[in-house]
Amino acid sequence: MKKMLLFILVLVLALAACSQPPAQPSASGVWQLQSSQIDFSYWVRGDLQYLDLSDPYTAGAYGGVAAANLKSCPKIPYHADQSSLSLKTGPSSEATYLLSISGDTLTLKNTNGQQATFKKVYEVPAEVKCQTIAFASGPVEVHLGVKSGSNITSDGANLWLADEGGNVYQINPATGQLGTAQLLTNSGYSAIQTMQGGDFWATEFAGRISTIKRMRLGGSEQDSIDTRLDLSHELATFGAAYGTRLWLAGQNLSTDQSELLEVDSDAEPDTLVKVHPLDFFVDKLAIHQGKLWGLITLLGWNENQIVELDTTNNKIARSYVLPALDVGDNYRGLTSLGGKLYLLADYGNAYAIYSVNP
Repeated sequence: MKKMLLFILVLVLALAACSQPPAQPSASGVWQLQSSQIDFSYWVRGDLQYLDLSDPYTAGAYGGVAAANLKSCPKIPYHADQSSLSLKTGPSSEATYLLSISGDTLTLKNTNGQQATFKKVYEVPAEVKCQTIAFASGPVEVHLGVKSGSNITSDGANLWLADEGGNVYQINPATGQLGTAQLLTNSGYSAIQTMQGGDFWATEFAGRISTIKRMRLGGSEQDSIDTRLDLSHELATFGAAYGTRLWLAGQNLSTDQSELLEVDSDAEPDTLVKVHPLDFFVDKLAIHQGKLWGLITLLGWNENQIVELDTTNNKIARSYVLPALDVGDNYRGLTSLGGKLYLLADYGNAYAIYSVNP
């Protein structure tokens, strides 16, 4: 009798197990994009190649613009269940997709019926991954109302910042202590970008402005470059750096193309040497150890990089992903001093200076 009851119990359990739907395969792992009708540009800059869902909370997206040697590797908060995948597309927005897995194939479908197909692979190839960089120092708090659109810049011996009132200040990068306010200009051209011979090249930053001016302490204007009138190549300038040439980074006002202009600012009149088209936008520029470097924002809320620019081929020579800042904070400036690159960033209700050694 006991044997019969045991047999019946085993049979019931077996039948119950057979009646359960089979477990769905997990989305965890690394997936290589095979084909897509979906626009993933809010995940990754350029073309998406891999999606790493190995971590249960943060997805790794990997892609870039191959022609520019640009890599994009943001970390994206996400949630997945048996039938859907939701990823953050901004600080307060997300995109949700229907998810299905068959064997080693994962398929995502959006609300418009467009779909993307991925194949499971062992890992993300090393050549696709971005290189990260750690802060060498910082944050060093700076309590100054920084001029909108302004850079942090260097004269080779000191760092400088500009305030909203047209004044500039020497600043101690170790303590954040400000020197005495010195008048730069009473005009709108007070968003400093770089220095040349003790003078400041500054933009107005009142929109898509094509003029940058060279200002001397005390308020005198030493030079002015209207890219449309003087160079016959209209550029909205957002960043500049001076080495043996003056480099201007911005957007062509006729074509919306991101560009670098190489300018001989020692000549009079100022002369356009060369136009360098770019497949990415550069926010700020700096000359570091004889090389041109840029601060770029790929996905403003979670991916910022510093890049060494190859101006011969208009590509990126080296790139480093910067540490993520708190939500709402942004990197604002880049300069070089004493063998280090210095970064200016938002820091809650203040600003902060960090340094890195690329």
